[in-house]
Amino acid sequence: MTAPATSSRRKIPLPLLIGAKILLAGALLYLVLSKINIGEAAQRLTHALPSSMITAAALSLAIPVVLALRWWVLARPVVGWPDALAFTWIGSFYAIILPGAVSGDIAKGGLLAWKNADARQAALPASILADRLVGLTVMLLFFCLSSLLVMKASASPELARFALPAAGIGLLAFCALLLGWTRPCQRLVLAVLANLPWGAARDVFERFAEATFAYTKQPGRLWQAAALSALSQGLSVAMYVALLHALAIHFGLIPAFALYSIIAVLGLAPITFAGIGLRDWFAVGFFAAYHLPGEAGVAFAWLCLAMSVLQAVVGGLWQIVIFLSGSRPPAAGS
Repeated sequence: MTAPATSSRRKIPLPLLIGAKILLAGALLYLVLSKINIGEAAQRLTHALPSSMITAAALSLAIPVVLALRWWVLARPVVGWPDALAFTWIGSFYAIILPGAVSGDIAKGGLLAWKNADARQAALPASILADRLVGLTVMLLFFCLSSLLVMKASASPELARFALPAAGIGLLAFCALLLGWTRPCQRLVLAVLANLPWGAARDVFERFAEATFAYTKQPGRLWQAAALSALSQGLSVAMYVALLHALAIHFGLIPAFALYSIIAVLGLAPITFAGIGLRDWFAVGFFAAYHLPGEAGVAFAWLCLAMSVLQAVVGGLWQIVIFLSGSRPPAAGS
C-alpha cells in the first residue's frame, strides 16, 4: 500500500499566529492611543466611583457561575455540578491567555477529560458545543434587538445608519444557527461524515455529531440553557452599566445594551487576545457617536479588561488548587 499523499496546505505555526495577534492588538492600541490623551484616560480611572466598581466586580464574578450552570444543564450526568463550576472558571483563565475565540472551551474540556476518565466520551465535547451554540444564538438575538432599539431611539445618526444592516446580518446568522438544528441539516452532516475516508476519524466524528444532535430531542434542556444564557447576557449588560456609572457616564439602558451586544459579537473574532485593542477601538468610536471624548472610551475599555482579568485570576487560582491537590487521571482498569 502506498502512503496517502500529504496535503499541500500547511497550517500556520502557532507562534506565528500568536505573534500576528499581538501585532494586530498592538497596532490597534497604537492607533487608538495616538489620538487621545493617555494621562486623561488614566485620570478617569483614578476617579472611578468605588461603589460602582464593587458592583461591577460582583456582577463579573456572578457571570461565570451562571455560565457554569448553563453548561451543567446540558452536560449532566456526564459532568457534575462541582466540575462544571470549577472548569468553567478555569476556562475563563485560559480564554484570556490562549489565542482563539473558543480556547477556553477547548481547555476546560481537555482538562476535565484529563482529570475524570468517566467524562471521556462523545457527550462531553457535544455538551460544550451545544453550550456554545445556545450562548451564541441568544447573543445574536440580543445583538439584533439592541441594533433595532438603537435605530429607533439613537441620538446618533452614525449609529442609526449602522443599526439596520447590523440587525440584518445578526438575523441571518441567527437563522443559520437555527437551521443547523433541523433534521435535513442533521442528515446532511451525518451523510458527509459517513463518507470520510478515515475509519477511526469517521467513527469519532459520527459519535460526536450524534451526541450533539441528540439535544434536539431534549427541548426542555435547550430552553433552560437559553434562559440561563439570557440571564448571563443581562448580568453582562448590568456590569457595563455599573462600569459606565463608575466613570460618571450616563448613557441610558439602550445604548449600554447596544454597547455590550456589539462588543460581545466583535469578541468572537479571534484576532486579538481578550479583545485588547479591538474593544478599545470600538469603544472610542461608539463614545464619539454620543459626543463623548475618546479618553472616556479607552478608560471604559480598560475597565472591561480589568473585569476579564478578575475572572481569569479566579480561574487561575482554581487551576492551581486542582493541580496542587494532586488530581490525576485514574489508571486504566481501576
